[in-house]
Amino acid sequence: MSFALLLYKLPHVEEARAQYEGLLALHEHVPGLPARLWQRVKQLFS
Repeated sequence: MSFALLLYKLPHVEEARAQYEGLLALHEHVPGLPARLWQRVKQLFS
């Protein structure tokens, strides 16, 4: 099967982007341990 024939089945970029951003919004970013420690050190010295 030709690759050109498969192109029409691919999701639209904007639709995929909206879905991806929606999935990202479900999970709040939590900084890792090194980042949290660095933030604490910066707070202590400021």
